[in-house]
Amino acid sequence: MRASWWRSLCVVSKREFAALAWTPTLWGVMALFALLTGSVTGLAVLVPGGPAELRTVAAAAGWAMLLVAPILSLRPTIEERRSGFWEVLATSPVASSALVGGRFVGGVTALVLVALVGMGAPYLAMEWLSRPDLAQALVAFVGVLAAGSLYLASGFLAGLLAPSAAVAYLACLFFWMVVLVAIRSVAPQLPAAQADLLFAIDPVRRLETFLDGRLDSFAVAYFVCATLAVLASCACIQAAIPRRAAGAASLFGRWRSVAMALAWLACASAVITLAHHDALRVRLDATASRAWVLDPSTRELVAQLGDDWRVAWVVPPVSRESDGQAQVGEVLAAFDEARGTKGPLCVRIDPLQPSRGASYEQWIASLLARHRPDDAAAREAVDAGLVELDALQGISTEAASALDLAAATMGPKDIARTALVQGAEALRGLGVGAPVLAEQLRTALRSRGDRALPDLAEVAAVLAANHRDWSSKLAGLASQLGQIEFDTRSTEEMRARAARIRPELLARARKLMRVVETLDGVGPDALRDASIALSAGGAIVVESPSGIAVVSDAQVGLGADPAGAVRIDRRFRVEQLVAGAMRSVMDAQQPLVVIVHSGESSILEPTQDGHECAGIADALRTARIAVTQWRTGRDPRPIVPSHAVWIIVPPTQFAIEQDAAERAHLAAASALIAEGRGVMLSVGPSLRPLSGREDPWAALGAQLGVRALTDAVIVDEVPVEQGKTRRRTEIEPEAAMESSLLCRALAGQRISLPVAVPVEPVVRSSEHATTLLVAPARSGRTLERDWRRREASAESSREMGSMPVAVAVERGLPDGTRARAIVVGSPNWMLSATADFTRSLGGGREALLTPGNRELAINGALWLAGLDARIGPSGSGREAPRIGAISVAERLEWAAVLVLGVPAGSLATGAVILFWRRRP
Repeated sequence: MRASWWRSLCVVSKREFAALAWTPTLWGVMALFALLTGSVTGLAVLVPGGPAELRTVAAAAGWAMLLVAPILSLRPTIEERRSGFWEVLATSPVASSALVGGRFVGGVTALVLVALVGMGAPYLAMEWLSRPDLAQALVAFVGVLAAGSLYLASGFLAGLLAPSAAVAYLACLFFWMVVLVAIRSVAPQLPAAQADLLFAIDPVRRLETFLDGRLDSFAVAYFVCATLAVLASCACIQAAIPRRAAGAASLFGRWRSVAMALAWLACASAVITLAHHDALRVRLDATASRAWVLDPSTRELVAQLGDDWRVAWVVPPVSRESDGQAQVGEVLAAFDEARGTKGPLCVRIDPLQPSRGASYEQWIASLLARHRPDDAAAREAVDAGLVELDALQGISTEAASALDLAAATMGPKDIARTALVQGAEALRGLGVGAPVLAEQLRTALRSRGDRALPDLAEVAAVLAANHRDWSSKLAGLASQLGQIEFDTRSTEEMRARAARIRPELLARARKLMRVVETLDGVGPDALRDASIALSAGGAIVVESPSGIAVVSDAQVGLGADPAGAVRIDRRFRVEQLVAGAMRSVMDAQQPLVVIVHSGESSILEPTQDGHECAGIADALRTARIAVTQWRTGRDPRPIVPSHAVWIIVPPTQFAIEQDAAERAHLAAASALIAEGRGVMLSVGPSLRPLSGREDPWAALGAQLGVRALTDAVIVDEVPVEQGKTRRRTEIEPEAAMESSLLCRALAGQRISLPVAVPVEPVVRSSEHATTLLVAPARSGRTLERDWRRREASAESSREMGSMPVAVAVERGLPDGTRARAIVVGSPNWMLSATADFTRSLGGGREALLTPGNRELAINGALWLAGLDARIGPSGSGREAPRIGAISVAERLEWAAVLVLGVPAGSLATGAVILFWRRRP
């Protein structure tokens, strides 16, 4: 019986698929589906520098399934009734469940073919242009197919109940539209528990789970159970149809079929409700599953490292391995692969499982031996300091008593008496505190809570500060006692006590100073950062013969999101941090950036409106560039090395008259330029030229040999309605076609300038200027002189060609040296509201929308610091796969293939099949 049922199902499914494939229906549906997905891909996905992800295409495909899936389900019922084959099936011995199941399997097979063509072509295009995540694309494909299967089953049910194909199609379509509208309208009016239940049965929300690259057991159970419930209802209705054309079903048979259909729906609802429980849900994240490939610059860096380099990853002591740890391990494995035949570079050290790698204790000993090879002198100096601390405790009690007796014989208003009383109190405090301090320092030499390694340098610094202070105090007390000893007005007893105590205090003060000199000779501890990071859990320690660099788990982002959602792929940050750590060890000159602004609050702290530079500062620190700030007019100028880079941030608002804060800001910027410092200056539109005054910020650019047209703004006229346009000042410049390192580093990066003004280099004999970014000429783009206008004016605007908006200048100084500077024609390109703007990829994951802004800050700072060897793509855009730099012609070619070629191929296949079937 079971074999016969399976045989019947297979026969019906083959016949159903053949009926669809040998008619124009399947190929027309495929062409319609491919036309929609291809259009979305060409318009919204194939954007230069944009994320290469299938989520947008899959979301459109999910809605397309609602339109095309019911079409594939109408032929088995409506057309069979019209052709008379319905009566043949009704009199056949095939079970109704096998008949419905066979039709569904045949329809799903056709649906798979439609989805493969409609979603496979966009994926292949992205695979050609980038490296999209295959696992995420597969999960999205499964989700679209699951939603399509539910709509297909709904079409079968509508076909059984409706009298015509048009009514069946519209009934199925409007049913799901009413469900979606009702859920979104009713759910917000209900209590949280009931609203959550309605949201849970929303097929679009369940589909979004798949589109985000996550396999959720509840979403799977929802589509499977809902589809099976609809198919079971179809089987019940099919069984209630009279087997013979002349017969009639009994009333009991009809009600029994309805009851069985309701029972199936109730069972499906119960299973879906049970699967929604958190204790039974299983979630798997399929994002970031593709093997990580290092950037070419990183591979080149790793290939040139010597055999004495080592990267040790100390795994945080957690109970189980997280996805983030797996990603870190994948990147470090890629570093080993780039190493080639030189042998492994990275080693994993798990303190909880020594068998998985080198022993933690052995590695610590090796680390101390390599980077503290000779600490005997430092240890000797620290031991001598501890001995002196114990000796201070020994003399404190006797000296305090002597000072008390000496002070008791003096008058209450005697200045010497006050000094002796204070000295005695201090000595008694020393007698109590010295043992505690000595015990703490001895503990620090072994271990402590915030240090994983003993820190001789810190203990030496504490001892030196303590002994220097007490040397001064004891010398002062000895001087006071000397006055008493040689004062003829003092009693014999006082003079005798002073003569006995004074030499001892003076000798102790001198000995303390000798110990301080040896303690000051203890240099800084190279392992301090590693000690702090290891005590916090884990770290990646980059070791070289010349030093070490540490990347903590907090920098990598391990454990940053306890909910388990992946916001940004950790792997790009691991590569960026480790490669930056390697370069920082190799460079004798450590870059430092000072952000100069006139604000009252810190510009390095994130704010809600994003009018700060926290995102740029984070990018610079990730590239191992130190960052600090200078609030001109409020803080003194920081003392920094001569190679420091100064990023000058203009005020966010300009007035006609200068206030005190702006004057101080301008004076500071002018002084930096006059001194020949490495300066990155940003300028923007100003009201002053419109009122006939000189713009002082344009004058700063002139000091650097750049003419900034701050009286004009680049404006795009964007069509919004028929005969109506909207003015937009935001532009996306392109890297200039120059051979400079900066231009090559910025090529293909998506950069946004919210407001842009042209900046033109003024070529002089002692200066060399390079255009970095240009605003290309395009239709509707003008140079607006009176940028306050809401509408274009022939008097104030003119058509513009390609104009530079960022230039790099290398100028000569009077002393014969050369200074570098960069001028960017946008006042707010570095603010977090622009540089840190992200696009959601679903599932809590985000991708930077304009990673080129970060690249401009990082590579510009390296160029200004003279570190040309480190200039190159730093990886700011690698948190997600991205479409490379494609021209407009290439984009149009791909769009033509996807929008016209694939649908045309489907229609041509259907036409060939139809012609072949009709041949004589």
